[in-house]
Amino acid sequence: MNDKLETRRTQLIVITALMIALVMSVTLVTKISIPFGYFNLGDFAIIVIASLMPLRIAILAAGVGSGLADLFGGYPIYAIFTLFIKVLEVLIISWFPQYMDSKKRIIPITLAVGSMVLLYGFVDAFLYGQIEAIWGSIVGNLPQAIASGALAFLLYPQYIRIKKYLRGV
Repeated sequence: MNDKLETRRTQLIVITALMIALVMSVTLVTKISIPFGYFNLGDFAIIVIASLMPLRIAILAAGVGSGLADLFGGYPIYAIFTLFIKVLEVLIISWFPQYMDSKKRIIPITLAVGSMVLLYGFVDAFLYGQIEAIWGSIVGNLPQAIASGALAFLLYPQYIRIKKYLRGV
């Protein structure tokens, strides 16, 4: 096999594993328990990764990293739901690349974290068997969405500087 191709494949595997570990670590290190789950800044890491990395790496990092955080963080029942919700966040960010380099980045960021809040509301309604659980879930997840979204919006000009170095990934 071609050494260059083998090196490239190894680099992709390593960077993907690092991004998965980053999402999981940020989620678990910033974890604060609340009634319907826990507050964390994992969505901030997901938005950063979705903005900087190729789509397939971002999808794996968000879905697998967040799912593992649920498994290791004491909320295994949410892991499968989290995988799909976080992948959707990455897809939303990737659908609006033209907005990310301007103040319009508020649109994809808000849509991404807003979808997370809404979808976890439906997940909680399903898991608790009560439609009213949506409201408690939204109230519980809204601070996480606001904090992660605001950090991503405000710090984007700083972390985008490293994007050119990651293009080879």
